[in-house]
Amino acid sequence: MYQQRGQIEQAQLLSEEVLSLAEQQNRNLDHRLQAHHAAWTTQLFIGNNSKSRFHTLQGDSLYDIDKHRNHAFNYGGHDPGVCAKTTASEALCLMGFADQAVKSAEEGLSLAKQLSHPFTLAMAHYFKAQIHQYRQEADLVLSSAQITITMCESHGFESFRAQAAVLKGWATAAEGDCEQGVDQIRKGLKDWQSTGTGMRRPYFLALLADALLRDNLTDQALVVLDEAESLIEQSNETRWLAETVRLRGLLLEHTGARTEVIENTYKHALSIARDQEARWLQVRTATSLARYWRTLGKSGDARDLLKPLYMWFSEGFDTTDLVHVKTLLDELSSAIHANRG
Repeated sequence: MYQQRGQIEQAQLLSEEVLSLAEQQNRNLDHRLQAHHAAWTTQLFIGNNSKSRFHTLQGDSLYDIDKHRNHAFNYGGHDPGVCAKTTASEALCLMGFADQAVKSAEEGLSLAKQLSHPFTLAMAHYFKAQIHQYRQEADLVLSSAQITITMCESHGFESFRAQAAVLKGWATAAEGDCEQGVDQIRKGLKDWQSTGTGMRRPYFLALLADALLRDNLTDQALVVLDEAESLIEQSNETRWLAETVRLRGLLLEHTGARTEVIENTYKHALSIARDQEARWLQVRTATSLARYWRTLGKSGDARDLLKPLYMWFSEGFDTTDLVHVKTLLDELSSAIHANRG
């Protein structure tokens, strides 16, 4: 209940109590599974990506489809095995394993199709759309989001319908129709809020700010980011905070803010991502800062920041983010050589 309402700190306290109780009842596999279930989602929302991943692994090892398929009717309204895989996809992508993330999301969807539980299947389709949003794959977001919306409309699942509408709006803006995309996001947010749910709202607001930025509506985007950061402070849902701060850095560039302010904003986002082991958001922020430094003639500093981060990655090289990193590194190297020449 606390998690759905966006009161993550209270949810975390209860999650820790559930884990403690489950340890005292070690032989009760059902309770152990659900204790890890409570932990993997809560840890993800507060930006503890590696801890979230740990709990998904523990839950995955305990889960048996024949023994636990009834949990969808008794605990949380959805299947814990599917949730473990979809949550793992989020943690993996944020940690920098973008291809493993897609694989985990697809495994979750495959498992959901084996269950006679429509809400779990709708959930799996939604999270597949979300992982493609993390990877900036607008066309795939559109297709998965539309499947989710169609299914939710046929079953009356308002929560995932509204969330999928937000993702569809972001993808619409990313593909060039910013005005329609912004309208879709705002409508999805309004419908999402009407369910009484607070979680993920900071993430959705960041997507709205992104779409507004694409439409050069800088002032509106800054207002939206103010709301997102205020909600994060109230709820402690920090998983998307680094990206929220990075977007503020981009907007400060557009408004012609002082160099020191822009640099400090990007460095703050880098620090948040580093503390959360969110290398995906870290390299995205580093790319924005490196581009900004290049405009200041600091190509060497930009390359020194970006290259070690890029070298860490072992997968996801076909994603928009890493393609942009590789292109920028090549451009920076060329600029440095030209200056030396």
